[in-house]
Amino acid sequence: LHSSKTQLALHKINTITLDGSSTTPHEISVSKDLTSVIYREPGLHFVQASAHVGGNETGDVHLWLRLNGKDAENSNCIQTLFDGTSSVVSSQGVMLIDAGDKMELVFSLKNKNLGIVAAFLNGEAASPSLSFSSGKVANKYNLYKTSYAQLSSFKNQFVRDCSASQQYCSIRAVTHLLKTDSKTVLRTAMTDLGTL
Repeated sequence: LHSSKTQLALHKINTITLDGSSTTPHEISVSKDLTSVIYREPGLHFVQASAHVGGNETGDVHLWLRLNGKDAENSNCIQTLFDGTSSVVSSQGVMLIDAGDKMELVFSLKNKNLGIVAAFLNGEAASPSLSFSSGKVANKYNLYKTSYAQLSSFKNQFVRDCSASQQYCSIRAVTHLLKTDSKTVLRTAMTDLGTL
């Protein structure tokens, strides 16, 4: 799904309109007001929203996911823009979805001259203001047989502050975690990551 419209911040928090689709949606639909993705079947989903952000001034653009009217935990991503620059900000997550659940994509910013921007360049594919992807990782029958993890960090981390061994430890733990469904390994990986 995508949005072909440039959308500026009209309010403190803005719901993004989705007015197009690159593929035929399967097991999902879009609400009549084009602001919610409605799931028809339960399951574990990987979801990702990427917004092309820009404007003529400086400020931060925030993008996050909202499920059934509640902000999805740890899904807020922030991109800082400087005087007429543009960039892409992405938010993603692995979520348990029930039939009838509604997903919204929202953004906020303090500067009303910034927003999510669509671009149509001659001879090139369109650049929508937002692209949204959702893929089912597991259904209700194989949910507990499927390995998955979503890890977050609330710690500022800079390369200059890490030794090579610490960086390797982090990568090793996550790689090992993704190759198995053992709860013991999950605990071990989380412990390894926590030591950084």
